[in-house]
Amino acid sequence: MEARNCRGLPAEAVARFHRGNGARLECSRFLGDRSEKGLRSGTGPMVNHACELDELERNHERLANEGGVATSVAVRRLLHPLGDHKPGARP
Repeated sequence: MEARNCRGLPAEAVARFHRGNGARLECSRFLGDRSEKGLRSGTGPMVNHACELDELERNHERLANEGGVATSVAVRRLLHPLGDHKPGARP
């Protein structure tokens, strides 16, 4: 989620596409790609993105202007299991 390229955008091409178009990081799938190629290339872990029409523009602008990634409640709980996230943090 934090890996960035030299332009400050998500380093991984699929993430850059989805998040650049305003998608929200919805959930994490440990070993989501269990194929031989997926495991060999280190892409076994995968995430799912969700597109909510009323969020797309806001999410895109947040990424473009602040570098912020829109996340679901489930992802925020994974990142901050004890609820120690910043008060008032935007999804």
